Amino acid sequence: MIVRISSVIVPQARLQPYLENVQSVEIPVYQAADGMVSVWLLVRTTVGYAEVRTVSLWRTEEELERFLQKQLSASAGDGEGVIAVEVRNYDLYFSGLGEHQQELPK
Repeated sequence: MIVRISSVIVPQARLQPYLENVQSVEIPVYQAADGMVSVWLLVRTTVGYAEVRTVSLWRTEEELERFLQKQLSASAGDGEGVIAVEVRNYDLYFSGLGEHQQELPK
């Protein structure tokens, strides 16, 4: 399994519209992709800006690469003042579930 982590820096004033766009446009594309196991959207706010990370889990590197080839021209990071940060891919070494699992917020 492959974990892909991508990040953007978004001005605080543009954060809510950016997140709404990612959640309504980009996340459904991830969810429909062959080989995509799960996707998370993480937000860390600071004074004046926020870091938004997309973490996705893929069955194989080949399926991830096919998805990326289709997505090269479409990116939610193309907004005004949005800065893309280096993307990293990792091999998943271990995954475990907690004893007290509960439903995640939507």
